[in-house]
Amino acid sequence: MKETDDQQSGTSPSADAETLLRTGRHFRTLVDNISHLAWMADEHGELFWYNQRWHDYTGKQPDEMRGLGWAAVHHPDHAERIIERLKHSRDSADSWEDTVPLKGKDGKYRWFLARAVPVRDESGRLTCWLGTNTDITEQREVEQALRESQDRLELALTSAEMGAWEANLETGESFWDERAAALLGMLPEEAPTTIPEWLAFVDPEDRQRIETILQGILEGSVTRVDTDFRWDFPDGGQRWLANIGVMKRGDDGARKIHGVVMDISRRKGAEEKQRESEERLRLAQLTAGVGTFHYNIQTGAVHWSPEIEALYGLSPGKFEGTFEAWKSCVHPDDFPEAERRVRKAMETGDFEDEWRAVWPDGTERWVSARGKVFMDGAGRPLRMVGANVDITDRKRAEEELRRSNEELEGRVARRTAELELRAEQLSRLTSELTLTEQRERRRLSHTIHDHLQQLLVGAKFGMQTLDKQLADTEREAFEQVGWLLDESIKVSRSLTVELASPILYEAGLAAGLEWLGRWMEEKHGLSVEVRVDGGADIPREDIKTLVFQSVRELLLNVVKHAGVDEASVEMKFEDSESVRVTVADGGRGFDPEMVRHGAPDLSGGFGLFSIRERMTLLGGYFEFESVEGGGARFTLVAPVDGVPRDATAPLLPMAAQARPEEIPADPSPAARKRNDGRVRLLLVDDHEMICQGLSMLLAVHEDMEIVGQAGDGLEALDRARKLKPDVVLMDFSMPKMDGVEATRRLHEEMPEVRVIGLSMYEESDRAAAMMNAGASEYLTKGGNTDILLDAIRRVNAAGAA
Repeated sequence: MKETDDQQSGTSPSADAETLLRTGRHFRTLVDNISHLAWMADEHGELFWYNQRWHDYTGKQPDEMRGLGWAAVHHPDHAERIIERLKHSRDSADSWEDTVPLKGKDGKYRWFLARAVPVRDESGRLTCWLGTNTDITEQREVEQALRESQDRLELALTSAEMGAWEANLETGESFWDERAAALLGMLPEEAPTTIPEWLAFVDPEDRQRIETILQGILEGSVTRVDTDFRWDFPDGGQRWLANIGVMKRGDDGARKIHGVVMDISRRKGAEEKQRESEERLRLAQLTAGVGTFHYNIQTGAVHWSPEIEALYGLSPGKFEGTFEAWKSCVHPDDFPEAERRVRKAMETGDFEDEWRAVWPDGTERWVSARGKVFMDGAGRPLRMVGANVDITDRKRAEEELRRSNEELEGRVARRTAELELRAEQLSRLTSELTLTEQRERRRLSHTIHDHLQQLLVGAKFGMQTLDKQLADTEREAFEQVGWLLDESIKVSRSLTVELASPILYEAGLAAGLEWLGRWMEEKHGLSVEVRVDGGADIPREDIKTLVFQSVRELLLNVVKHAGVDEASVEMKFEDSESVRVTVADGGRGFDPEMVRHGAPDLSGGFGLFSIRERMTLLGGYFEFESVEGGGARFTLVAPVDGVPRDATAPLLPMAAQARPEEIPADPSPAARKRNDGRVRLLLVDDHEMICQGLSMLLAVHEDMEIVGQAGDGLEALDRARKLKPDVVLMDFSMPKMDGVEATRRLHEEMPEVRVIGLSMYEESDRAAAMMNAGASEYLTKGGNTDILLDAIRRVNAAGAA
């Protein structure tokens, strides 16, 4: 060493320490050349000697290490802990060890294992400390890497829902960790401890295969296990498990298998469903004569299914799998167009074409092809997947049809002059039949509403009066009949609306079109945006009916043919003489020339051709425009006034029948008080059956008193003035004056009288009209009777308050 003993001492050691140093030169030489950092400190822990390795690592001079200067090379987070450790060891005079980070002369820290032993004199007194610091950085890194590896393994097993297992092939013992035991449906202490125990739970159909694998491992022909099997749970359930393991010899020479187990039940289920799906697809393709293809655009490889090979007259596996091989199977006259469409599909992503396939024996068959091109993120085409189907029979039928059409057109041309007059007569007759049909629809609608529905509701009211008189044994049959009546009322109400919308004739075309928009969405899922000019209406019933039915048919055509779920209807009065109604959609469209030239429609009902003819005959016109794939727009322009060609006769209501004697009114407060709080009711309905049913139903309730009846709105006002009722049950549709107008006048004249609107229909427009006119409630006649009774009592209580 270059330094003297005094230089290395740093402090004045005790006499014993000096003696030790003088007699330990050989020791210092040895210590200076060992790989450890060695040092000595006095009994207070202050450094007075260190070896050359310490200086080489720290780069510190002796003067820098005096006293507790050694703490400068310790990490600040650990220095205080080391000082406290030295103090504790000094007091206890025990040896110690610890791990500390020390800073090297390059400014970086490395981990050291620090050990110190006390040196004592003959009397046992502590004289100094001898210590070494051993670099353990690599060891710590290895240990840290091992811990991280174990953590990753643990995380991987947990995330993948795997469990670890081990089997000793020499002893037959097996071990399953907690996760593996859970996959076996057992607690860790219940898991099999031997291979035979484990095999007992393997499904018998799989057990022989597993035993063969184990036998192969014992014989040395198999060193890896990778298999799946069905595991029978102790409780009777079953699950698919997969075992993966490798065979290794342990330190004792025993052959052991270390592996993992995982649940693959979902994968097996998906595989089974995929196999079933593929089998169904194969059968469907075989039945329909459809084959599939896959074209790898990058490599040029083409794969055909056996079905598509059959379409081209090839045996399974005979197709060479190239673009050129496909070209050789296509008729030379058809291939240029087919190739052009393939190139175009590389840009658009969709492929569709038809061509003639030429079989090896010269037979020609027609093939229709559809495909989809898949591209990468940069828009480059990668592959095309699609299907071919044999359309030879269809093509032959089309050719035969074309020839037949040509012959037919020739015959039609020769008879055109003769048929023109007949066609005009037929179109006029069709127009008249359409209007006649609508009148019949209205007649049927009114018949159902004015007779059948009223009879059903009256029957329901009548039945409910018997409710409290029935024995328990008769209750079930009674409720069943009530349910049948409710269903009959619903069916008849729906049929009435679909035959002829009452909104159209009660509130006009604008309200009728708004109702039609809601009806299309409720019945057919078509969302219709309706924009109407509600400032005027069409007085001619035939025009109003034709426009409404035409719009209805156009919307139904959107549902059936356009392939969209949205449309729009706009009604606008252009002037005092005409109204314009436009129906538009963004669907697939059609060829307008087919309709303009009088081709028959395929939709049935009010076809486009017939709508045009009928509108023309009634003084209007019908226009339309469409582009295939670009939607369609239809415009109806109709006159709003003038004398109709054949005015519809009004439908007369049923004649009013005699009503029971009415209870005279006594409007004085004293007389009202004498009624003992009973609700005085006036029944207003043009159907005597409804009035009778309501009377029977309400009469059984002691807090209700029927003071009179009326058959129309005018009569209702007159009776209300005389009888002073508390509550009026007002029908919506009546002759002379409807329920809305009667309610409005009654509310203005006698606001203390409460009105409950009644109707066979559930339309929100009717409810809003009645409530706006002053009604307190709006209910359907076929509804729950308890709701009606509650409404009567509630509005009466509100009026009394």
